[in-house]
Amino acid sequence: MEITVEHFADGIATTKLRSWRKFDNAVKQLADDPDFIFRGQRRAEWKLESTLKRELNRLGKDYAKFMRDECHDYVEEFKRATQCRRGPNPPDLDDMGLWALARHYGMPTPVLDWTKSPFAAAFFAFWEPHECTLVPPRERAVFALLRKEIESKNSEIESKTKETPPLATVDPGQEILSFETPYTHDNTRLVNQRGLFCFAFSGRCIEDWVAEHFRGSKNAVIIKFVIQEADSDRADFLTYLNRMNINPVTLFPDIEGAAQYCKLTLEIPSY
Repeated sequence: MEITVEHFADGIATTKLRSWRKFDNAVKQLADDPDFIFRGQRRAEWKLESTLKRELNRLGKDYAKFMRDECHDYVEEFKRATQCRRGPNPPDLDDMGLWALARHYGMPTPVLDWTKSPFAAAFFAFWEPHECTLVPPRERAVFALLRKEIESKNSEIESKTKETPPLATVDPGQEILSFETPYTHDNTRLVNQRGLFCFAFSGRCIEDWVAEHFRGSKNAVIIKFVIQEADSDRADFLTYLNRMNINPVTLFPDIEGAAQYCKLTLEIPSY
């Protein structure tokens, strides 16, 4: 891999791109490996943790206690609230399917959404204006994660857990990072975004998990592309992605997506 790495430690590589125009060539170097999945974040300093973890932190609530004592009621409330709102005879959804649906409509959930498309991830990194009002460049991020390395480590953790005396055993389901791609007939956003989800019961951010389990590794499990943004870059990049047919209409194939698309045409004359 010829990506210029500015910092590397414990399986996590970070590289800075001075412009969004560098992103295309950077991710092309990952194209030969289908095991990479991607996630875009509006602020480069944000960690890879779920929206539920962030929201509970903001509210001063304990994540572990919530998952243990309140999570079941939380998802049941969502099921009740969506009655008669999913069309006639909607299919039953398991918990992951419910989390996926809830996440795509803005509800804080314990799952972290990823996509198989680096350019869809870039859209989500740049879609909303950056809150930082300081003199540019501002910084956004797209993460590439090597899923097969995580799943191999999951198997190792589960194998070691089985060899541990029962009284000392920690439930491996609470330690592994599981990946799920829910089968769905009423979540077109998930399908169009080529989405999948990562779930960590413990709520640990993925960087911390990787740093612990890949300590000393020379292989990049996560590549973090920090993309610097000058004043016109957001409009230019979103326009470029629109020419690739990556826009709110294709990623959110519903009325809200159409409205968001029109909002961008108002904001960006060349869109």
